Amino acid sequence: MTFDIGELDNSLEVLSQSYILHNKFTHIKTLDFYRTIEEEYKLHKIDRKLEKLKNNEEFISNNSRSNNLKELIFKAIDISDSLDDVIHELENQVIKTSIGRGISFTDKKGASFKGSAIDRKLSLSGIKNLLSYKEQEKRFNRGLSR
Repeated sequence: MTFDIGELDNSLEVLSQSYILHNKFTHIKTLDFYRTIEEEYKLHKIDRKLEKLKNNEEFISNNSRSNNLKELIFKAIDISDSLDDVIHELENQVIKTSIGRGISFTDKKGASFKGSAIDRKLSLSGIKNLLSYKEQEKRFNRGLSR
């Protein structure tokens, strides 16, 4: 496989201290390179979120840890009225919650996940939205709430 130096110049900007600064298209080129290597050497093909988005397909995660965590978090939200209630309910399930600029969850085995990485609705603002009075009223009217 040949590598064009011009592509390197287009995808990376080298700073004076020998650091490499990635531009916004570097990760796309890298994914394309990985896909080429997978095909050339007949490696196991992995589904990638970005490729699914490019093709307007739905990406379904097969990470059982995050899927189990997702179910537990949504159950905690369904039976809670506030963010503190959700955190307390998750502590009872041995799930640690960290709040900073966002929210992250750590399961029993120590695996940590950002809320938005599990599901878009599980970002800090998404959870606050799900716990809002309007959203709780909608769930109650649909029969999904307590």
